[in-house]
Amino acid sequence: MDTIFLKLIMLKGIIRGNEVRFRNLASSAQKLSKEMFNFAYWSADHGLDLCASVEFGDYNSLGMGYGLTLKEPVPRNTKLFRFPCRCAISSADDGVFKSSEIGKVRENAEKIMKDYFKFDEEKGRYTYNLLLLTYKLQCYLNAKNSLMKEFIEALPVVELPNLGTWKMEVLVEVESPSLIEYIKSIYSVTNGFHYRLFDFGDSKPPVVSAEDFRWTLSLASSRYAPIKTEDNTLYLCPFVDYLNHSFEPNCEIALEKEEGQKWIAATSLRDIEANEQLLINYGNMSNYMLVQKYGFAIENNPYSSIPIVIRSEKYLSLIHISEPTRPLYISYAVFCLKKKKKKK
Repeated sequence: MDTIFLKLIMLKGIIRGNEVRFRNLASSAQKLSKEMFNFAYWSADHGLDLCASVEFGDYNSLGMGYGLTLKEPVPRNTKLFRFPCRCAISSADDGVFKSSEIGKVRENAEKIMKDYFKFDEEKGRYTYNLLLLTYKLQCYLNAKNSLMKEFIEALPVVELPNLGTWKMEVLVEVESPSLIEYIKSIYSVTNGFHYRLFDFGDSKPPVVSAEDFRWTLSLASSRYAPIKTEDNTLYLCPFVDYLNHSFEPNCEIALEKEEGQKWIAATSLRDIEANEQLLINYGNMSNYMLVQKYGFAIENNPYSSIPIVIRSEKYLSLIHISEPTRPLYISYAVFCLKKKKKKK
């Protein structure tokens, strides 16, 4: 079966004029897992356009899971790949969903936005789109044979993707009252979202459990493509999802239109060497925010410290408040320079 898929992937490449690139992509996926190989075929079959020699790579040793890399070097401003938005999960596009049900979900999400975020319109609009994305992702997760089956199966399954999925039995070992209270507050809010989003007015209980909803919400919030759109639409885009994070990215993603079709495209920000991992910036966030949203932290995170310089005739001190670099609220560290000695 793998041989058949490999030939089909190469055929897709021949049709698009880049057979070698698709063959290399398939070979790199085959080294990782059967699920990744199936996903490579799925990507080729659903419109992936490889503009450079992009391959899959294993970065588990760096705590990043699977990622994307280059087989050959490229200069700055090179289009690396693009993926059609029609094959992404979008908070805006309702094409494959039942109009009556998705209409009610939109209505419920609108009410949640107005009730929870009266004084923060931007956050409310983000939550509205995130809830729609979560509902659609949940539909795909529930469907045995869906458009996104290969993508869903290839997603890495981790026990704690972010704080929204931490379980109380895990928190017992942390011994952090403030963290426990914070998780409880997340539970309270997400349980409210869950009950109201799936309230279709028929007195039936939600078809999705609160725990499953919390997991899907966590998955959607941590894996949507970090691109800015005029209408705040969120996209969960296969293939793009394998771009890992760096505060010093070597590429960026953006929406582009060509002949009436929308694409999410990746472009190099600088010269990229062969075998270098492709990295984008998820956002300039502190470790506090990274742990909440993505479940990881960055060592020596420049956005997790506050330098305060105090100058006087007698003293020169530098107070540096830093967040922990591990995904637990263990402690905060304060470092001070010694008092400046007087000159004799």
